Amino acid sequence: AITRLITSASQDGKLYVFNSGTGINIGTYDSKAPIQAATYVDWAGGTNPNVAYLVNTLGELHTVALQNVDVTTAGQTLAGQSIGTGPANANTAVILTGTPRFAYFSAPGGFAGLKLGDTFSSPTTATITVGTPYPAYSPAAAVGADTLVVTLANGATLALGLLPEGTVGQ
Repeated sequence: AITRLITSASQDGKLYVFNSGTGINIGTYDSKAPIQAATYVDWAGGTNPNVAYLVNTLGELHTVALQNVDVTTAGQTLAGQSIGTGPANANTAVILTGTPRFAYFSAPGGFAGLKLGDTFSSPTTATITVGTPYPAYSPAAAVGADTLVVTLANGATLALGLLPEGTVGQ
């Protein structure tokens, strides 16, 4: 049977990773600030995901390496780091899309889009931030081939072109 990983983010700033078959806490990663929303797990293939992405209340986007996690050993300290920063008090999950990878998340003060590097430890580039008075109304957003659509607190719907690279997948 394939062992799956379950990730859970917490107000204590930690990402917890569990073995779905045994329930043991395989390991943790400390982002150093509370995490308000779910994490994004990049499941490229194989039996386990390669990377988990999270954003904390400081607006820091973190990557956590999962490819070498031993699913039978409890209490591991997971390797990760902050790779970029957007608006503080992030309150939504990270939405990832495309190749190259783009990360989007929102906060009461607006929302951000960051182009991810080629490796899990590469810093982000080409950050775009849409700030006050345009906070996202909902944690949900839609991502199309070249556009991110978000409903704003004032009821308007904003279609934001993806970062200057052009259409996702180019």
